[in-house]
Amino acid sequence: MAVLLNLGVDRGNTRTNVAAITDASTIVELDASSMVATGNIEKVKKVMAGTGGSLDMGVLDYVTEYEGMTYLLSDLAVEQGIKYTTGIGDKKRYEGKHTKVAIMTFADILARRLYSGHNFSEIVINLVMGVPFQVYLTQAEAIVESLVGSYTYLHNNREMTLHIDSVKVFMEGAGAAIYHGLEKGAIVGVVDSGSLTTNILRFDGTRPNVDKCDSFEIGIHSALQLASERVNVKHGRPLNEKEQQQLLYASIGRGPLPAVYVQGVQIPGEVLFDYMRAAISEIGGERNTRISAKWNEHSNVAADFKKILHVGGGAYYLQSSLQNIISNAEIVTDAEKANARGYSIIANQIAQRKALKRA
Repeated sequence: MAVLLNLGVDRGNTRTNVAAITDASTIVELDASSMVATGNIEKVKKVMAGTGGSLDMGVLDYVTEYEGMTYLLSDLAVEQGIKYTTGIGDKKRYEGKHTKVAIMTFADILARRLYSGHNFSEIVINLVMGVPFQVYLTQAEAIVESLVGSYTYLHNNREMTLHIDSVKVFMEGAGAAIYHGLEKGAIVGVVDSGSLTTNILRFDGTRPNVDKCDSFEIGIHSALQLASERVNVKHGRPLNEKEQQQLLYASIGRGPLPAVYVQGVQIPGEVLFDYMRAAISEIGGERNTRISAKWNEHSNVAADFKKILHVGGGAYYLQSSLQNIISNAEIVTDAEKANARGYSIIANQIAQRKALKRA
């Protein structure tokens, strides 16, 4: 038995958001780490058992076997201390094997939610995926060609076949614009704040103004690296990845400050907080310079825009900075999920058009 999935994918450098529409008003979605590692799940189980620990229920959701390799995804890859990657720096990451494995894994998780109680072994997908603006301009066709096809793999101890029937590639930020609505006769801007990149899009009505769209490699990861470098210079070691993430979340009150020690001496939390806030301010200023250069109208940035939508996981941290140059910039609800939701709407529309042609 085969089931259909209309899937929107926003595969960021830190987090991956996927969404599928069940009907006109319901979206089923998943937010997971973008980390992927190769590993041996049986070895992991033995080590955990031998140290008195155990894997959480549902861990096999994030284990996929494909072409003779076992892949651990999301937090599982990080928690087990295995060498992991999101493909940062790989210009072909959106068409590579890790992206394919992530789509196989997350599609199966969502399909089992949508078709609970059904015994299926095949999933047919209409896929819509977002990529940075510059990647879209240069690699969209290659991404489509690479991803379309059928894949047989083992997931959650079940043999599955995934048929990626169609692929559409959009600019990051476009999904959020579609989800939150474009307006005829109005100029709408989107600032998509990611981990490594910022994408800015201008829509004149429902059409993108290509000359006013851009992508540049400044993101919240840049601020994390800067804060870590300052800790290294001042205290003798950089922050590890877990400490960086804890410090980032703490900077907006989403968790406690990390306990960071250097040779047994703890760095005061308020010092770490100051490093993080200063780094966000500095990176935000650099980013504002790039945005201003592209959108400066009538001596004011985005002066003739009706509204500016601020989306992406980095929006929570860079909103205040963006409002220094665009006071009416609006951070959308669930900013990190907006793109995937919009892409799933497009995927659903593709499915409907196909159904009409068959009728």
